[in-house]
Order: sequence, then C-alpha cells, then structure tokens
Amino acid sequence: HELLNAADKPPAVLYMITRQFRNIFQCQSMIKEGKTVSEIASLTGLRDFAVRECIAQSRNFTPDMLKAALKDCLELNYRLVTTAKFNDTVAVETLIIKYSS
Repeated sequence: HELLNAADKPPAVLYMITRQFRNIFQCQSMIKEGKTVSEIASLTGLRDFAVRECIAQSRNFTPDMLKAALKDCLELNYRLVTTAKFNDTVAVETLIIKYSS
C-alpha cells in the first residue's frame, strides 16, 4: 500500500509483483530439476540470496498457483493498458490481497 501511495504508480508495482512471481516460478522449476542455488543464480541473473528467498517463497505456492498468478498479472496489465475508466490502484491492491493470503 505504501508503494501505491508513494511515487510508484500501480503499473510499476504490478511490474514488480509480476517479476517476483516469475522469479519464484523459475526458481521452483529449476530446484525441482535438481539445479543448485549457484546454477539457478547464473541462469536467471539473480544473486544467490535472491534465489534462496525465491525458493523459500515458492514453498507457499504450487506450480499451478504460480501460473495462475502470472496469468492474473498479465490480464491485469492488459486491462491497465487498454481500459481508460479503470481504478488501477484498487485492481493492484486486489491482486496483492488475493495472493498474500
């Protein structure tokens, strides 16, 4: 909520959320393939500590949940770009609430 009220606009916050879900999904997939933290960091361009955090966060989601989250982010981004009369702040807040519980 602080990000939405600060200088960051809802599309920027949505970008950060989408990026995090993508990172979590990639790390989860690669860990299941047997890759090490260092290998994942090298392949994704993330630092080791970020990979470890994404792996920890991935325990809260199934692969299907992460795919659904990424789909929701994509659809919301499309609505932000194409719909003039749209409360983007409320939409991003709703997405955050949906995936934080």
